[in-house]
Amino acid sequence: MSPHLLKSMFTVFLFLLATPLLAEPSERGNETIGDSGLALPRFVSISADTANMRTGPGEQHPIEWVYKRKLYPLEIIAEYDQWRQVRDIDGTMGWMHVVLLSGKRTGLVTGGTHTLFEKANTTSFPTAHVQAGVVGEILECTPAWCRLDFDGTKGWLETSQIWGTYIGEEFN
Repeated sequence: MSPHLLKSMFTVFLFLLATPLLAEPSERGNETIGDSGLALPRFVSISADTANMRTGPGEQHPIEWVYKRKLYPLEIIAEYDQWRQVRDIDGTMGWMHVVLLSGKRTGLVTGGTHTLFEKANTTSFPTAHVQAGVVGEILECTPAWCRLDFDGTKGWLETSQIWGTYIGEEFN
């Protein structure tokens, strides 16, 4: 068996192996460590103005989607060499080269217009209103709230109002 054929078969095997392990976007589920040494699944963001999502891990695979939104959040669910299998908010899955992704955490506002608060509670001063579809950089999270930066406007949103974090996730 040729090394090229063996590598192709291994790629397909990894793709099929990763598919049943998918968790809901808001739940981390069973965390594993990928080839990169980082946790799977995990959230990242697109680092380029244009990023191609392919049907498999390699440039020989066709482009399925083209993302034209830098900092858009994605969830990495599998790794193969320099390729990452990602999922977006709609559940669309495909592969992106690692250079198109950043560890910068961002959140996509979901479900309508929400109030951004000065502190992590609804009784604090409202700093702005943000609409569904807006992306902000996540600065820190408690189990129920995340502090985000929307182009210089900072404030807290409930984690249920953004896509880009796991239930109960904390970081700063």
